[in-house]
Amino acid sequence: NIKRRVCIITKKEEELRQFIIHDLHSGATIYESIGAYNMEKRNEIITIVDKGEYQKLMNYMNREDPKAFITVYTVSDMRYQPKRWWKKKIVKKFTKQNGWSNMELYENL
Repeated sequence: NIKRRVCIITKKEEELRQFIIHDLHSGATIYESIGAYNMEKRNEIITIVDKGEYQKLMNYMNREDPKAFITVYTVSDMRYQPKRWWKKKIVKKFTKQNGWSNMELYENL
């Protein structure tokens, strides 16, 4: 199962971050970078994806920001502690003191 390290500089940074986290259920790292030509500060979003996630990510970028700067590397080895993904669920609860209120529960995806 080939993994790819995808580095992206885009004007739609927050949208991309949300897509990686919520649609791909993956993580990312953000580095502050400075362009050598104009000294403009931009953030670079880096994520590691498998083949299917890579296709979804590239389709998303082609649709949302075709002018984004993207570099892709093949990952030969990776060591990490997998994160547990949780889904937030809002449940109504009743107490004599406060009446009805919302209670947040989290469950594994």
